[in-house]
Amino acid sequence: MAGFWIRRRYRLLRQPFQPGNRRCDPRGQRRDCRYQFLARQDADVRRCRWLCDLPCRLAPSFFEHTPWPSGTRDVARAFRCIAVQPGPHLSSLSLDLARHRGHLGQPARLHPPRRMTRPRLLFCTSRFPYPVIGGDRLRVFNLIRQLSKRYDVTLLALGEASAEDQTALIERSGALSVECVPHGRITALRGSLRALLTGLPLQVGYYDSPALAKRVDEELPNHQIAIFHLIRTSSMWRGQAKVPAVLEMCDAISENFAQTAREGPWWSPWRLVSALEAPRTASFERNESKRFDLVSLHTHKDARLVGIPDERLLVSTQGVDLTRLAFRAPSTRHGRAIALIGKMDFFPNWHGAEWFAREVLPKLPDDIRLKVVGDCSPKIRARLEALPRVEVTGRVDSLAEACDDAFAAIAPMQVATGIQNKVLEYFAMGLPTVVSPSVASGLLPTAEGGYMAAGNAAEWAIALARIAEDPAAYDAMANLARSYAIREHAWDQIGDDYVKRLEHLHQTHAHAAQQTTPAGSLS
Repeated sequence: MAGFWIRRRYRLLRQPFQPGNRRCDPRGQRRDCRYQFLARQDADVRRCRWLCDLPCRLAPSFFEHTPWPSGTRDVARAFRCIAVQPGPHLSSLSLDLARHRGHLGQPARLHPPRRMTRPRLLFCTSRFPYPVIGGDRLRVFNLIRQLSKRYDVTLLALGEASAEDQTALIERSGALSVECVPHGRITALRGSLRALLTGLPLQVGYYDSPALAKRVDEELPNHQIAIFHLIRTSSMWRGQAKVPAVLEMCDAISENFAQTAREGPWWSPWRLVSALEAPRTASFERNESKRFDLVSLHTHKDARLVGIPDERLLVSTQGVDLTRLAFRAPSTRHGRAIALIGKMDFFPNWHGAEWFAREVLPKLPDDIRLKVVGDCSPKIRARLEALPRVEVTGRVDSLAEACDDAFAAIAPMQVATGIQNKVLEYFAMGLPTVVSPSVASGLLPTAEGGYMAAGNAAEWAIALARIAEDPAAYDAMANLARSYAIREHAWDQIGDDYVKRLEHLHQTHAHAAQQTTPAGSLS
């Protein structure tokens, strides 16, 4: 009998939300009411989707005053993020059972129905940021995680991702919704050819997507602010909505191309491509940055290269996740490996690794080896492992564990702009670090004394040999580097500064709109 009334009550509650009663799109999805449901991957939790509407309507007192039984703890986690956003004719509901204390004997907390007042933010990126591999994905993932504390973030990403990865991203970052827009290889190559003929940067043409542009046009009116990641997506913003727009440019990539064209090996095709891309990208960066209300870059040096005035500049440095990188003083490290972290498919990374293995490693004692940690294609991996005393781990679950047998770390890239993530990770783990002059130029002045810079192969060999002989002598340098990472590159501080600037931008934009409205009405 109880089951009958529950089913009947549930059917009546769901009746106003039926597609037949509201306007629907061709795929039958509700336009004026969207459910964001986040659940664990096991089938038992997925079968509990029908519970979404029941807790607050049928048994609020049970969820408020009764402890969760041990067999339903996963169900509690399933309700980590349930947001019902009806149209204006219905009151909004926000249900969050993630705040339940996670152990038996404590009641779950149920928030009463309330109207959602958090502003909405649209984040557009050219690559799905999960799994978190590479500097661009790391930046997007952590920015979304920080911005979700203040905004309801909608992520539009180019490419495809599994349902498991999308769910994991929502769960770990706190985004309200995630949507992937497919981008086929033929479309990408066609866009690259068009860019080659029209003078645009090749990467802008490669990531040009009419489907993503259409979704941006549809979502912008429902959001209060928009962020476009890198110049690859900047063309999606055409001023089509009266919302402030931010270009998350990160680095002056044109300078990276210019360095590769000057200093890259003569036999590398990347040198020819970079020589073609450098002037195109520099011109495109200057023109695109003028169209946005705010431009975010890692350093003032990059801002000067692009020519961005201070009033439209947000210097937002790169961050490091200090919680997953345990600090170990050099005096406690007894391994004989030199760590190099990075995605080796990126030309500056594998070229730097190869140069170090050929020019520097033979000058060091025979028991010292180079340990390359990071995602790597089979072709590049075979190329590096063919060199003597080189170990390639590939992708790892824990950087700290992978670098446990290292006594030092290096960043030998001859071509580098901005702040390198790998250097911040070395600092966080307490690894004595040796970097190239190009990498050192991207660090903040307050990092002085926390690392060593080396130019030619002989300088590299001398610096690393000294560390290998007496690691304890570099404890002070490691502590200084760790303090620098905490002070300048903690994600929480970066996120707080970013949110404050966005709020100021939003208020300024709203005030300007109020000032122009009366004049428009009189005309």
